[in-house]
Amino acid sequence: MLKEAGSEVRLGKCDATQETIVAKKLSITGYPTIKLFRGFEKQPLEFTAGRMAEDFVAWVRKKTEPQATEIGSVDAAMEIIDNNEIVVFGFFKVLICEF
Repeated sequence: MLKEAGSEVRLGKCDATQETIVAKKLSITGYPTIKLFRGFEKQPLEFTAGRMAEDFVAWVRKKTEPQATEIGSVDAAMEIIDNNEIVVFGFFKVLICEF
């Protein structure tokens, strides 16, 4: 589902009952445990939402997609409104500096 959505996130799995050093280092005490590693963050984010694939995909997309997108037209804005439950638009004055 992530691949179909165009996400660059890659999934991996580790059997923490066999890889006990990894489990200890990541403070894994229950199963299943899902963690998201982003860049060079010291601590991964722990997934605590529902257990359906759709829940996981939505959470990953929320944590990894850009927080803001430039909208180029009214039609593009309307499409975003139609496809999302909550939308916030910001309008910014463009300042052009001449040197």
